[in-house]
Amino acid sequence: MEIDITRESAAVAERVERVTDTVRERMDQAGPLAGSAKSPDGTISVTVAPGGLITGITLTEAALAGGSTELARNISKLVERATRRAGDAVYRALAPALPAGALGELASLGYVRYDEDDGDAGDDYRSPIIPPDKV
Repeated sequence: MEIDITRESAAVAERVERVTDTVRERMDQAGPLAGSAKSPDGTISVTVAPGGLITGITLTEAALAGGSTELARNISKLVERATRRAGDAVYRALAPALPAGALGELASLGYVRYDEDDGDAGDDYRSPIIPPDKV
């Protein structure tokens, strides 16, 4: 059995181009992809790009009441949540356009479906202004 390498490589290139065009269209439709999270008491909010690059942090004066260690811990927990949400946004934008075999590649980059009901980093947020049993 003889394989026509030229024809096979042209077919692969065509499939790659088709998927690339579809992904580009879906990304254009989705617009800027990001994830955000806000503390239960409203004192901290964060926004991240896919992959976790922090693009915005908003703090109220009350967020500082717990001290720097607690503030850093709370910001880290919220960034984790926002990063998962950003990964979910990427997954939802790209998954329908990709072949089934490529979904594992998305997952390896951290772009997976994120179900808020599965629990997340914000569940153990420690509010500097609200007692733990009230959060």
